[in-house]
Amino acid sequence: MGIQFIPHVSVEVYKAPAIRVFFGVFTLFLTLFLGLSPPQAVFGSEDIKNRRTTFVVSWGLDWIARHQLPDGSWNFNHILANPKQCTCANPGTYTECTHGATALAILSFLGVGMTHEDGRFQKPIRAGLKFLCASIRSDVNFPGSGSLYQEQGTMYTHGLATLCLTEAYMMTKDKRLRLPAQVTTNFIMSAQNPISGGWRYAPLREKGDISVTGLQLMVLKSAQMANFQVNPICVTKGMCFLDSVQLDDGATYGYTKPGKDPTCTAIGLLCRMYNGWDRDHPAIKKGVEYLSGLGPSSDIYYNYYATQVMRHYGGVRGQEWVNKLREQLVTSQISEEGHAKGSWNPVSEHSEYGGRLYETALSLMTLEVYYRHQPIYQSKMIENKKSK
Repeated sequence: MGIQFIPHVSVEVYKAPAIRVFFGVFTLFLTLFLGLSPPQAVFGSEDIKNRRTTFVVSWGLDWIARHQLPDGSWNFNHILANPKQCTCANPGTYTECTHGATALAILSFLGVGMTHEDGRFQKPIRAGLKFLCASIRSDVNFPGSGSLYQEQGTMYTHGLATLCLTEAYMMTKDKRLRLPAQVTTNFIMSAQNPISGGWRYAPLREKGDISVTGLQLMVLKSAQMANFQVNPICVTKGMCFLDSVQLDDGATYGYTKPGKDPTCTAIGLLCRMYNGWDRDHPAIKKGVEYLSGLGPSSDIYYNYYATQVMRHYGGVRGQEWVNKLREQLVTSQISEEGHAKGSWNPVSEHSEYGGRLYETALSLMTLEVYYRHQPIYQSKMIENKKSK
C-alpha cells in the first residue's frame, strides 16, 4: 500500500544539545518557584519533585534518538544505527522486527508529550512515523485493512505500530495520520479470532492469549477515543476472551486459560478498566491488592502494565507503587558517561529478542505513565464508563 505521509527527510545521528541540562534546570525553576507550567512538559510536571527522574527520562530519550537508522526506523540490534561508534552491549536478536522497534521508540517520545509537531525530537519522530506509514501493506485476505505485521514480532508488532499511529493522531490531529491509523486498526479487527474473541501471533488462526489480546484491546481503546471507526462487537468479543482466562470473578488472569499470573493479571485488569470496571469494582480491588503485594519486579513488561493499573487505581497503593518503581528504574539506569548513558541493561524475560532498545523504551514508557501526556495513560480512558 505504501501510504504517503510526510515528504522525505534525512535522519542524522542525534547529538544531545549542550543546553539540555540548563533547559532542565530552567524548567524546574519555572514550575517549582514561579508556579508556571512550561508549554512543553518535557520533564513531567506531575513528577517534578523527583529531580532525578527528570534527567533519567531526558537521558533515556537522548539514547533512543542516537540509535535511529538513516531510513527513520529503529532496530532491536541498536548497533546497526552507528556500528563504528556504538559501544553499547546487548543488541536484540529480532533484527527483522523493525516496525515493533520503531513503534516502541516513538511511543517513548509520545509519553512525554513530544510529537512530530512539538518538542525537541520532532525530526526523529517525524521520520519514524514516515517509515511506519510507508511500510503499511494491503492484504487481499483483509480488504480495507493495512498491515504492519511482521513474522518477527507477529501481532505484537502490528499492535504497537498501530498504537503509535492512533496516539500520534490524537495528540496532533494531523490529518495525514488518519488513514494510516484507521486501516491498521481495521487489520486488528479483521485479525481477531471470531470464535474466542482473542488474538495471538498470527491473524485468525489461534484462540488467542492475554498478552497479544491485551495489546490489541489497548489499541482499540485508543482508536475509539480518537474517534476512529471501531466495531463494538470486536471489543465485546475481546471481553468474552478475558472471561475465558479469568479466575475469582475477574480478579486474576492466566495466559491462555484461567490462572493467577502477575503479568496476565495486570493486562487483564487494565483491559477491564478500559471497558467499564472502575476502582470500586470488587474484582479490581482484589486484583490491585494482589499486584500491590507483589510490587514492581525486574520484568519491565510486567511493570509497564501493572503501573498503568496502579496509576488508574490511585490512592495509597498507587503512590506506594510509583515510589518503589521510580527508585528501581532511576537507580538501574546507566548514568556513567559513554555511549550507553541513558539506557537500561536488558534483564527482562524477553530481552534476548529486543535487547537494550526494548528494555530502555519500555522503562521510559513505564516512567511516563505518570506524566499523563499520552492519551492512553490519561484518566479519561477509564472515566467514560461506569462499573458494571
